[in-house]
Amino acid sequence: MFFLGIDLGTQGVRGLGISESGEVVSGGASRFSAINLSDREHYSEQSADIWTDSVIEVISQCIEGLAGSGYGAGDITGIGVDGTSGTILPLDSDFKPLANALMYNDSRAEKEASIVQNAGSEIAEKLGYRYKSTFSLPKILWVKNNMPEIYEKTSMFLHQSDYITGFLSGNYGVSDYSNALKSGYDLIDNRWPEFIEDKLDIPLEKLPEVHVPGTVAGTVSDKIAELTGLSTKTKVCVGATDGIASALASGIKKPGDYNTTIGTTLVIKGISDSIIRDPEGRIYSHRHPDGYWIPGAASNTGGICLNHYFPGKDFSEFDMEVNLDKPTGVLCYPLIGKGERFPFIHPEAEGFSEGDLSGDIRHYTALMEGVAYIERLSYDVMEDLGADKVETVYAAGGAAKSDVWLQLRANVLNRRIVVPKVVEAAMGAAVLAASGVAFNGTSEAVEGMVKIDREFLPSAGAAEAYNSEYGRFKEACRVRGYIK
Repeated sequence: MFFLGIDLGTQGVRGLGISESGEVVSGGASRFSAINLSDREHYSEQSADIWTDSVIEVISQCIEGLAGSGYGAGDITGIGVDGTSGTILPLDSDFKPLANALMYNDSRAEKEASIVQNAGSEIAEKLGYRYKSTFSLPKILWVKNNMPEIYEKTSMFLHQSDYITGFLSGNYGVSDYSNALKSGYDLIDNRWPEFIEDKLDIPLEKLPEVHVPGTVAGTVSDKIAELTGLSTKTKVCVGATDGIASALASGIKKPGDYNTTIGTTLVIKGISDSIIRDPEGRIYSHRHPDGYWIPGAASNTGGICLNHYFPGKDFSEFDMEVNLDKPTGVLCYPLIGKGERFPFIHPEAEGFSEGDLSGDIRHYTALMEGVAYIERLSYDVMEDLGADKVETVYAAGGAAKSDVWLQLRANVLNRRIVVPKVVEAAMGAAVLAASGVAFNGTSEAVEGMVKIDREFLPSAGAAEAYNSEYGRFKEACRVRGYIK
């Protein structure tokens, strides 16, 4: 059996064909022709047509790769899809998009977030988070208030991976726990709460049915089979957010396991026996498919800072010149743009640096150190809120491809870091597709499919030096009012 994982990211689509033993047998990638169709501040939009065109291209590439290994499209048992968290798309009664999708980082719904928080304060307190302008429910309310002609025609609002699941199967009416959280879904009582309809005047029928990630939504439709060569017997499964998929791909499978995914942004996810609540709203807890909880949060920082300061650069060349024996002495919070959401919430926060940034290698190293300091502060926040002490970090995302950055992070965190053989979210999507077909649950699928490739242990001397630098970093954040 083979499983196809499809990951819809910020800049494009990635697909992997994975065997039930975790072997990658094929892959594909397609870059979006446009990343943001709006030029307005706080707005971020994409066309769903860009998504579907890229998905078709990637599926075709994956099938071609299977053929090269002696297999066919008929050998694909199931498909799983992940997408950006908080992205929302209005559809008409024929499930055609009525407007561009409001993307995960679109923050125009600031006023609506306050309204939703007041209306849904009970469920927010129950689940231990606060509604933010980037959440999908405030965006739905924004559409209602600012695009009434679109809202009235909207039959259903879907998240990004929901839409692709519907596109592939023809079943557009389903979502999953992880995507539905930011739309206000009650993860404890497993239902859409009444305040959405009673206080916000948004009919619940405009929202999809919510299922456990990995639940079979249907099979490949005749139309998609004709377009791609997929079999109509191939199952299409309810997906998850990209953060959840990346976390599963990293290898976390039991309470106490924690993952850091560093791609464009830094995302932390872990597994806990119980829900972790944060009065400040920095973190929120997803429901794990096997019944555990997945506390997590995301920073606005991450790998984006490297691409911002060194566009088009081959970072492997820089890595060869990085000194891992001691810190640069530069304190850097590499925030691009304004506003931070984790490890602290501060809408006016701006990046800063203290020290000598002259020279590309020094600057590059200081940026990596800065992201690592933020990662360590994030784990401090998690543990202060009741998370298990984190001894090992499961790494994923683009940053996990750099051994130099991984070793630097191990030194800064003073923790063991392990890296799976496949560090992509598409692997997690494939794991979800396999979880109910080839395995008895998600944790068993992770155990059977995710293979740890290498580990990084902190260097005693460097870890001690970084511990001192981390203290200085926290003080620099404190004097700016970012932390207490």
